[in-house]
Amino acid sequence: MHNLQVPLPANQTPLENAVAALTDRIVDIDVPLRDLINPRKCPVEFLPLLAWAYSVDVWDPNWPEETKRRVIEAAPEVHRLKGTRKAVVMALEALGVEANIVEWWEETPPALRGTFKINVLHTSAGYADHPLRDQIVDSVFRSKPVSRSVAISHWLRQSNTAYVGAAMRHRHKIRILAEQPLPVFDGAPLGMGTGIRIRSKVQTTVVAAAGLSDGALMTQQGQALRTHNGVHIVTGNDA
Repeated sequence: MHNLQVPLPANQTPLENAVAALTDRIVDIDVPLRDLINPRKCPVEFLPLLAWAYSVDVWDPNWPEETKRRVIEAAPEVHRLKGTRKAVVMALEALGVEANIVEWWEETPPALRGTFKINVLHTSAGYADHPLRDQIVDSVFRSKPVSRSVAISHWLRQSNTAYVGAAMRHRHKIRILAEQPLPVFDGAPLGMGTGIRIRSKVQTTVVAAAGLSDGALMTQQGQALRTHNGVHIVTGNDA
């Protein structure tokens, strides 16, 4: 029986009692009505009811909360634009799917008239057995133009990290040469010391290295190019 203050008539029916009991539950909900119909503010336990009210086409109770809210939020616009490319894009974005749509006239050469392709990008290898794959197909077929044929391809995206660095080796060579003794006149040298002559040569080697995250290492060292002032700068592509 219901707990409302206004009693039902004596000839009440089971349906009237059920409606009255449901009304009691609605009255007991301590959430503002404006929040119950807001996909961003509705309590998570009421999201399935809100999805039904918004006529969501594809629903999974195992989705993360954020995905559920996105799908409900996008539902009115998807329904308004059904049968267009924009509706397909919005439906996939609500699922958190990254996809690329290619119309028949965007291909080279043009494909069969009235067809289009959808390339879905995945970041994990388990997409083949994941329920999301079937949900993608269902979402596309519920939002695409009925007269259009579509081919859906699933692609796995993988990334790696490469490290690139460079080092410089600088070498300065100094060569000291002794001068010849000074000449002697009448048995007495004009000077007692010897002179020195310094020749300087600078050589710079640039070594470039590129390493991959799996431990492989590539190095590149070039050949020296001599300039008129004795400076050697190494460039080129000797390994």
